[in-house]
Amino acid sequence: MILTWKLWRALLTPPVHHPLFRWIGSQPSPGFQGLVTLIGPVGMSLLVGLVALGIWHDPYHIMPLLLNPSVAAVIGFLLFTGTVYGLIWATTICALFKRLRESGQYDLLLLAPSTALTINWAICTGLLYRSQSFTRINRQRARITHLLLMLTTILFIPLLLGLSAGHEPYINEMLSIIIHIMTLTFAFQVDHIQSIIMGTLVGLNVPQWLPQMPDARLLAGVIFLMLQLTSYLLSWWIGFEALPQIIMLDSHLNAFGLPVLRVVVFCICREAMIAALWHLLIHRLHLQPAPVDGLIPHR
Repeated sequence: MILTWKLWRALLTPPVHHPLFRWIGSQPSPGFQGLVTLIGPVGMSLLVGLVALGIWHDPYHIMPLLLNPSVAAVIGFLLFTGTVYGLIWATTICALFKRLRESGQYDLLLLAPSTALTINWAICTGLLYRSQSFTRINRQRARITHLLLMLTTILFIPLLLGLSAGHEPYINEMLSIIIHIMTLTFAFQVDHIQSIIMGTLVGLNVPQWLPQMPDARLLAGVIFLMLQLTSYLLSWWIGFEALPQIIMLDSHLNAFGLPVLRVVVFCICREAMIAALWHLLIHRLHLQPAPVDGLIPHR
């Protein structure tokens, strides 16, 4: 997760004083991109709020419903909309660099004293922060995370009541619900972060490796979606099929330990993909070693 957090920190602290960042950031956003980045987080907030109210009001009926594969798939897709935002960034970043290359501006920009990575990063982050899209998405995402954490805190009240009554089956059930919500919250946040990083790196890589590709934007979208789907399926297979067979735990440890291990597997699988995309970009730009820390402006 080290590379993920370094790149995320670099995205959160863009080169705001760089002329290219200001130039790209001052341009108007496409209408579709602005609409999705505005409505998407609001819809997710409402969805999480409704689910939280349902669990609080009637957990015995809501939790089995959420664990139903069909319902879980729909809600999971809606919650893990980092895929939607990552797809937007992958295609729009790729399209921007493709346009700059076709107009000859990109080759001129490379004549500047900055490194190729610095120039690419300034253009890329300028696009992300254009019309405050990146800031707005992260702010709404933080609100959703806070809602889930509040739900977890509220669920500690019936847990304490169960402890005082000494009702062990009820205590185990409440602990299981709390652990699942906490691990889901963490996975929810990490998915958002890693999806945006992956989308950004795909958008940067495709124009570098295939500068003459006529449908580069479409290819960037397909590559990003394939990486996302592969990471989800691989994490699912390892976490839900392989892990229970490899790690033989008793029923209590299975209920409490497996959710945590599954999130760890999820993070590691996606970290490996991010590392591969990052090193592909660095190799194409002929930079060694990969200077991640150099992307963060000095204050």
